[in-house]
Amino acid sequence: MQRKQEQSGKTEYELSEKGRERKGDNLAAACVVWTFVCLTCMAVMLLFAANKSIVIADVSQDPSSLPVNSGQQGETAADRTLLLEENGRMEGSFSVPLPKGMRAENVTMENRYVDRELYLYIQGGGEEFYEENHISGDITPVLSAQCEVQESGILLKIEMSRVLEYRSTMDSSGLTINWYEPGELYDYIVVLDPAWGGTESGIVGSGLSEKEVTLQVARQIQKQFDLQNVRLYCTRTEDVDMPPEERARLAEETGADLYIRLCAGEDRTDEEAYGITGFYNEDYY
Repeated sequence: MQRKQEQSGKTEYELSEKGRERKGDNLAAACVVWTFVCLTCMAVMLLFAANKSIVIADVSQDPSSLPVNSGQQGETAADRTLLLEENGRMEGSFSVPLPKGMRAENVTMENRYVDRELYLYIQGGGEEFYEENHISGDITPVLSAQCEVQESGILLKIEMSRVLEYRSTMDSSGLTINWYEPGELYDYIVVLDPAWGGTESGIVGSGLSEKEVTLQVARQIQKQFDLQNVRLYCTRTEDVDMPPEERARLAEETGADLYIRLCAGEDRTDEEAYGITGFYNEDYY
C-alpha cells in the first residue's frame, strides 16, 4: 500500500512538473505572439506616418489671413517665374512641391478670387528651392506662377484664368491642390456688391463715405455668413476701384444665383429713412 502511494505521489509530481513546463511554453509562445503583434503595429504606424496625407480643409477667403499684405510683399525675384508642367494623370488637380520637412502649419492658402489668384505662403521656404522644382499636373486653368521673397518665407502667387474653388492635401511629396468650378461644391452662390470704392466715394456726409460704409457692411455679412452649401463672394474686399464690367464678370464666372448691390444714402421722400439699401433683379427673385 505504501509503495502504491509513493508511485501515485511520484506520478502527481511528474504531472505537476509537466503542467508547469506546459504553462511556461504557453507563456513563452504568448510573449512571442504579442511581440510580433506589437512590432507589426509599430511598423504599420511608421509606414502610415511616412506616407500620411494631411487635409488642409479651409482655404481662407480673407485677404488679411496671410502674414503678408500689400505693403509687405516683396518684389518678384529675377527669373523666379515658376515652371509649369502638364501631367495628364492628374485631372482636376496639380502638385506644388514643398521643401523637405515642411509641416502643414507652415503652409497657408488664400483664394483671392477677386484677382483670380491663389496665394500660397510657405513659412521658412527659400527661393532657391523653386529654381529646380516646378508645378505639375492639370494646369489647364493656370496662367502663370510667381515666387516672391518675404521676410520669413516665400509667397507663391498663382494666376488663374477664372474664379475657382480649391481643396488640398499635403504629404511627403508636396501639396496637391484640387480645383473646382464653384457650382461643383455649392448648391447656391451669392455675390454681394458693395458700391463704389477706390477713387469713387459715392455719397459723403457726417465724416463718412458711401464706399466705406458699404464695404464695412459687406465685411460684417461675410464674417457672420454661415449658411451651409451656400458660397458668398464679394466684388471687392478692399478700398479699390472696381469697374462695373469686373463686378458683372464675377457674377458670370461663378454662376451666381443671387446678386445684391449694397448702397448707402437717404430716402429723400422720407427724412427719417436712411441707411443701407440692397438692390437685386426682381425678375428672377
